[in-house]
Amino acid sequence: MIFYDSQLNIIKNMTKKIWQQYVKLPINKLSLWDENARFPEEFFKKTEKELVYYFLHNEKNYEIQKLASEIVNELDIPQFEPLLVYEINGKNVVLEGNRRLTVFKLLANPELSQDIKIQKFFKELNLVAKIKNNSLLSANITNDKEQAFRYIDRKHNKRNNEVSWTSVERGHFDYRRNKGNNKAIFKVEITRLVKTLDIDDEIKFAVLGKGFETTFWRVIENPFSREVLGFEVLKDGTIKIKNKSKFDDLLKVIVYNVWNKKGFSGKEIDSRNLNKSIQVSEYLNELDNKDVKKVDIDITKRKRENQNLFGEKRLIPSNRGTNHNIYGAKERVFKCLVDPRKSLPKLSSDKIIEIFKELQVIEVEKCATATYALVRIITDISIKIFLELKGYNFNKYGHLIITSGKEKNKTELKEKMNYIATHYLESDLKIAVSTLNEDLLTQNLN
Repeated sequence: MIFYDSQLNIIKNMTKKIWQQYVKLPINKLSLWDENARFPEEFFKKTEKELVYYFLHNEKNYEIQKLASEIVNELDIPQFEPLLVYEINGKNVVLEGNRRLTVFKLLANPELSQDIKIQKFFKELNLVAKIKNNSLLSANITNDKEQAFRYIDRKHNKRNNEVSWTSVERGHFDYRRNKGNNKAIFKVEITRLVKTLDIDDEIKFAVLGKGFETTFWRVIENPFSREVLGFEVLKDGTIKIKNKSKFDDLLKVIVYNVWNKKGFSGKEIDSRNLNKSIQVSEYLNELDNKDVKKVDIDITKRKRENQNLFGEKRLIPSNRGTNHNIYGAKERVFKCLVDPRKSLPKLSSDKIIEIFKELQVIEVEKCATATYALVRIITDISIKIFLELKGYNFNKYGHLIITSGKEKNKTELKEKMNYIATHYLESDLKIAVSTLNEDLLTQNLN
């Protein structure tokens, strides 16, 4: 088994005793970190009162009083996220959790603030919380600052690798918690109906996700939509549909228009052009359930036009900028060269499939040379297979054998690409391949 340096470092760190987990420490034995990224440099070496003052007098940014109210309201919930403490010279410095520690210190000692109103606020809160200077807080302790920084980096720069909920997902949570209001239940119902539509999954899930959901719900929640689609919302938030076939057809048209950001009348369909109720009503008034046939025709046409070299058929909206993909996200959301969400159709060449899969895994920035090599290899193999299917032969050196005319055998990748472009591609593609060949692939890709 091969281990890389980063993996070996992690294993070594695991064998060292650098962490003490879920240790209980009293508030008065915990110190704020003056070098916390939240503090400007002029607050280095400042006293605890001065650090607390900075947090309190930047309330708009740090919301200390709001956090205090939340903490007191949820004291019955276990402390799932311990403070991160760096132990140095007998002192417990909190590297992560300074806002929380500030709240607990103010609850235990409101006089840390010089502001009478703030003192009163924390005194009243502590009538419920009953926090004291010796109250215990959970902490993970380390004597290795670099290990602590790894955690801070993960939380604040990588956001714990979390993905925020969409409004649909928040609706699911409310609904499943049995406390969902009628609006949440309505959203869950509509979402369920969208998912049952006879339209490509990538369109349905894109419209219910980031980049589209605002526009979609602006249309569906408009009161006029009930009349147009023929449904009513019952007291419990569920939906009663008058004509299911008509409802499905019109909902399918809306989903497609929102995804394509354009209606069949030519109007732009996005949050900017539908930011007023009257604009939404005008769009709804133009809907025709006969347009559902146009949706199917349009999707078939797009798939045919956007089939790529690997045989994948992509659905690309007509007016989407090149900086966004079909999911409404920025195009480069992955670090590898090939979109890891894509799968190849059945091919006769196992080598192409293997290389394709590797290009979906390796990160370009970290492995630029390997990426370049794989692109060269997959291009070589693809060209060889293409020409062999056209009846050409290669010698033992991999040179393309030319048996007719005055042309010489093609020895270089560049020559083979140009040969294919000249003999098998239309004029616009000839130019594209020639440019790619001359300026990128065979010279500068690395």
